Amino acid sequence: MHYTLTTHARDRLSERTKLDEAALMRCIEVGVRLDMSMDVVHEPRLIWSDIDDMAYMVIFNRFTREILTIMPAYTPRDDGTLHMAAYGDRDIYGVHINDASHRIRVRDLVYLRAKLGLPPREFVAYKPVQSNPAEAEAVTSASKSTRFIIKARFRFEDGQYRSVTLHKKISEQDMHETSLASLCHQAQLLLQNIDKALIDVAIEIHKDKPDPTALLADWILDGQEMKSLANSFAPSRDQAGVAA
Repeated sequence: MHYTLTTHARDRLSERTKLDEAALMRCIEVGVRLDMSMDVVHEPRLIWSDIDDMAYMVIFNRFTREILTIMPAYTPRDDGTLHMAAYGDRDIYGVHINDASHRIRVRDLVYLRAKLGLPPREFVAYKPVQSNPAEAEAVTSASKSTRFIIKARFRFEDGQYRSVTLHKKISEQDMHETSLASLCHQAQLLLQNIDKALIDVAIEIHKDKPDPTALLADWILDGQEMKSLANSFAPSRDQAGVAA
């Protein structure tokens, strides 16, 4: 089955993997479809890249077969566990990005490798909530040492791009408590003084160190999706007071 790549997807393919386009197509055909209970347009598929020794998530339009983006299925943490990537329309339509019902699971990775005839491998997912207070304190201390950058990258009809920083050096905990709707609200405010027609916006998460150019996750929204999400966000009274 033939797939096409958007410019964004082609950039992410070369940036995040060692796969060429032909190898990517083969991986998609033998990949595992992830559960998508609400969205009838976008399909996330889990693939394994032997050359990268890594699982990736490919999101494409199931009707046009246009690939929208490719992202790592997980990010290794300092404690050896894996932060599993979130996916799905629940992210697109504004639920917090750590919604467990639409996060890649260890069993998805195990099933993928079994389907491909690969040897078993142990995957340990990071669990934010710890029952042991001492363990929770240790995890919190480790998280405080990691900071993230959240950016919005606008693409306009005149072919121009503009990238802005929405959050700089945000903690992992604060990042998980930030909804996509609130980020779109911030992005929309930044567009108020720009007299250009918007095609889409990419909300990107970068790790501050050691490589701030590497993307951990991103969401592609067209202008109407961004506006709808932004309008659904209701700042708290305290936030509104600060903004005023």
